[in-house]
Amino acid sequence: MLRVRQMTHKVLTNMLPQATLTNGLVVMNFSSPHTFKFEDGTVLDKYSDERSDDSKLVVEEVFVGERIVRGITLEYIYPEYSLSSLVYAELFVLYKAWTLGRLDVDIIILPLPVGQQFVKEFNVPLYKSPFACVRLQDRTHKIIFDTKYCDIKMDSDD
Repeated sequence: MLRVRQMTHKVLTNMLPQATLTNGLVVMNFSSPHTFKFEDGTVLDKYSDERSDDSKLVVEEVFVGERIVRGITLEYIYPEYSLSSLVYAELFVLYKAWTLGRLDVDIIILPLPVGQQFVKEFNVPLYKSPFACVRLQDRTHKIIFDTKYCDIKMDSDD
């Protein structure tokens, strides 16, 4: 079984876009259809639209309410996300490979909703994993920090 996991994390790391920052950190794009530009000018490629579609979360829309504006009914919903079995399996394989020291990547960039679900389902803060969500250094030009990433607040038991 370990051999299958090793092959799987190698397949995943070979198919996901990667870049090496000038500070030596190796970053990977888990599923975003957007490119990332870092402070140092390094560009991390986007993932294909097909891969991004395959890596979407399962979303259930919970109706909250509605209001009428200019005769048009606006519907308000609250999206409740969960990991698809594919995304869960890929996150598990990458996380396990990282815990065993077998991942040749330093940071795996997750979209915020995926990061939120990882923390919720794995009960692990992002800073104790290879995963991170980006923190914009310059919102206008969409430049992200090289060494500052976002974590997700974990739910407390009280």
